[in-house]
Amino acid sequence: MRTKTGLLSLVSRRAGFLLLAGGLFWAGSARADHTLVAHFAFDTTDAQNDVQGTDSSGNGNDMTYGAGGGDAGAGVFVTSDAAAGPLAIRFSAGTDGTGLGVLSWTIPPTELFSTLAGSFTVSCWIKTSQVFGSEGDPAYYGAGIVAADVPGPAFDVVPIALTGGEIAFTTGNGGPSDDTLSSMDDNVNDGKYHLVTVTRNMSTGDKIIYIDGKLDNTGFGTTSLLDSPQQIDIGSIGNGGNPNPVVSDFYGQYVGDLDDLQFYSGVLNANEVAFLYHNPGSTVPDVSYSPIVPNLVAHYAFDDSSNIGADTSGNGNDLDFNSAVGGGNGVAFSASAEAGAGAAYFDGGSFLTYSGAPASVLSTLASSFTLSVWINTTTTVGQDGDLAFHDQGIVACDIPGLAKDSVPMSLTGSGIGFNTGDDPAHFQFGDDTLSSYANVADGTYHHVVVTRDEATGIKQIYIDGNLNVSDTAATYYLRDPVEIGVGAQINGSRADPNLADIGGPYYQGLLDDIQLYNRVLTADEITYLHLNPGNVVAGASPAPVDADVGFEIYYTIDPTYGGYYFAFPYISSLSPAPTTTNFVSSPNRAFISSQSPSGGSPSGNAMASLSDIIDEFTNGYWSIVVNEGATNEQIFHFQASVSGLTTNLLSPVQILVPANGATAVATNTPFQWNGPAGFSLISVSEESSNSANQFFNTFDPPATNWPSPPEAYPGTNNFSVTYVFISFPGVTFSSPVDSASSSPSTVGPLKRI
Repeated sequence: MRTKTGLLSLVSRRAGFLLLAGGLFWAGSARADHTLVAHFAFDTTDAQNDVQGTDSSGNGNDMTYGAGGGDAGAGVFVTSDAAAGPLAIRFSAGTDGTGLGVLSWTIPPTELFSTLAGSFTVSCWIKTSQVFGSEGDPAYYGAGIVAADVPGPAFDVVPIALTGGEIAFTTGNGGPSDDTLSSMDDNVNDGKYHLVTVTRNMSTGDKIIYIDGKLDNTGFGTTSLLDSPQQIDIGSIGNGGNPNPVVSDFYGQYVGDLDDLQFYSGVLNANEVAFLYHNPGSTVPDVSYSPIVPNLVAHYAFDDSSNIGADTSGNGNDLDFNSAVGGGNGVAFSASAEAGAGAAYFDGGSFLTYSGAPASVLSTLASSFTLSVWINTTTTVGQDGDLAFHDQGIVACDIPGLAKDSVPMSLTGSGIGFNTGDDPAHFQFGDDTLSSYANVADGTYHHVVVTRDEATGIKQIYIDGNLNVSDTAATYYLRDPVEIGVGAQINGSRADPNLADIGGPYYQGLLDDIQLYNRVLTADEITYLHLNPGNVVAGASPAPVDADVGFEIYYTIDPTYGGYYFAFPYISSLSPAPTTTNFVSSPNRAFISSQSPSGGSPSGNAMASLSDIIDEFTNGYWSIVVNEGATNEQIFHFQASVSGLTTNLLSPVQILVPANGATAVATNTPFQWNGPAGFSLISVSEESSNSANQFFNTFDPPATNWPSPPEAYPGTNNFSVTYVFISFPGVTFSSPVDSASSSPSTVGPLKRI
């Protein structure tokens, strides 16, 4: 039995730091569509100087109802204290705070209903000193700023309400417990204008709150249509199940100013929200993307005798360096073709390469790809099953020693070899050569296709349209090579084609119709290529990708285990919703976070030093994989840099009361500690050893005590103090590159969580 005068024994404690950094990545060749549905500038009045809720978007969603009363001075009024334009509106509850002021629609705005039922963005400027309800309350217990609440279980929404000093965003899920996201900022009621923006992605359930153009907090809710409301209210909360506000009951009166209210169908990204903050009164242009990803990166038909290495894909990736350094006469045109008018003849001492290897080709061979080639030869070197880099190179970018490289196709004996490298410091498989079982050196044309899926490591070899062999190898981004050879083994670490030659082995025979794709073709597509030499597979049009990825770095001081570092990434939101698995991983896979239809979780490794954490963050390419292993899989890569993060920043946090290991401690003893300056937030937790009782709280620095913690459970308890640095400025990211297009995508500012 717990008593107020009971005793507790505090036998372990932890103190530490949490650095939060993140990026909003709109990866791929497109971002989510969005359309401005309504814009209320509140800059016009009628002849009686009353508020006009005119929709300036041109969509005709004008507000048609305004009410005030119940107390002297209550209502909705015009004010010249505006955030944007000349005027704003002011909601008042009257002299005793019990009055009403609300705006709404007597004719239900069907376009707004459908917007708030699906994916949407709501943005407005507010200025208030009101305190209503408590921080962490559901939005319908707060002061309603924008509300479409239906009493009881329903699929409804209160996008913006004031709870204590926070913003609350609640979505109903049809059950007894709704999904509420509260802002981390608990001081939006400081009497100054703040831009509040909320977004909901219906397909994923992701919800985001932005304060003053910066990401404040993220969460999840239902993915169902929020189609229960028949009423939308501004400045108060009415009965959203009643289509007529005239006879509605209102409560939760907002007291303060409101300006520049905007509704969008679709989700604005962080850059667009920041634009609204820096340009009050402006709107974000409508966006509608219809991307076509150029899956075909290069196509060498060898049909032009005057330009044997011409890329006919239209991407300009010509093999423009014809080398005869191996004693040959250069790669020559041949009329003995399988497809089209010509093929390329390799004489055993010549090869093709690039005067400067195209980034799109290098990044494709580093990630997921398909390479399709018609070969005709009788010349063999080495033995079947040899390592691919030992024998005749057909397409090769090997680097001597163990490296993140590849030999996509070589002739090993009379078969095909396909080698992928590994990370020498964190190897998974080492050099891995997949060898075919078929004889392709019989003097007739054979269609050879190799595929690699970076996310799963699966490699395949097809011979004449049929899968011949497959295996699994390293899942790294094989981005070490800077040069590629066609018809010879070369040193892929040498960008100068004059220096890349290593004396072969050189390929001797015919090659025709080389095609390189930046995705794994399906078995049916490979069959199509085999039955239709010279034709190409049409490009796919994958869904746009919105990825919100965060990173957390911990330094923990534990009385038992001492100090250690820990880090992990996580996916706050990623759209479209996964059909298989989405994940983000660090260069050497030490830190990984996954997301699947059934949920997701991050994982990381404890490391002894901060330098080990930073090395893993910065030494190589991070990967974001969307729908791993599926036909619509997409992969993106980016790099991270870290500056200003040193052990000096992480000076010790000391817990003073109770002392570690103290016994006979009163259950209501205030906790005390000290720690460094300059952090954003202090997070504390109290937990009984059996985890039956857990309590959490947050404080603004420079707080050094929890004066009235919840009553502790008699027995052993743990107390933790964590200093949190939100949006640590020393972590930055390069523009994520879509491995399907090799073009950078948009990156938002560092994330505030």
